Amino acid sequence: MTWRKAGAMAFGALLSVADADAGRAAEDAVRRPKVPFTGDLIVKRPGERPVRIRLHYGVTRLRMDVPWPEPRVATVIDRLRRKAVVLLPRRREFVTLPAGAHAGAMADRLISARGGLEPLGPDRIGGIAVTRFALKTRTAAGTAFEGHVWLTDDNIMIRTAGRTPKGPVDIILHNLRRGAIDPALFAIPPGYTERKAGGR
Repeated sequence: MTWRKAGAMAFGALLSVADADAGRAAEDAVRRPKVPFTGDLIVKRPGERPVRIRLHYGVTRLRMDVPWPEPRVATVIDRLRRKAVVLLPRRREFVTLPAGAHAGAMADRLISARGGLEPLGPDRIGGIAVTRFALKTRTAAGTAFEGHVWLTDDNIMIRTAGRTPKGPVDIILHNLRRGAIDPALFAIPPGYTERKAGGR
């Protein structure tokens, strides 16, 4: 398997809410959270094993620890530099993904939204006060996502549930902790060497 494919698959679990071709169409429906936070995203699709993603959300960077095999692959997205780095702990290597990918914006769409949202009223999920919104995004090819999102007052998405062209998806954020994140989590660990994205 190529490193490019490994990197793409590491993103795959997180990018389930909207297809890649729906990214630009939904751009106006994005607002980032107001505070840094850490939590566990549980991605569920019918007939598939749930995927658990550890998320560290910073002001300009975010990190996703994905079960790729053990030990987990970590993907760090730097939105200012428009690049993503996949850390491979088992090999002590890292792969830099193409800067042209809009994975950062796609990841943001999983945890925040606004614009065309229709507010449906207050709600609570796991003891957290949220507002429930209806959301529908479209592309020239048709509906990209139709369902609901639940947002806190500081724009953290606690849940997204609805349908995509690939079928139903339900994403819930567990173990939410607001607060500063250790900058070391966004850095390439000492001793890691770079592997070309198309290498083996």
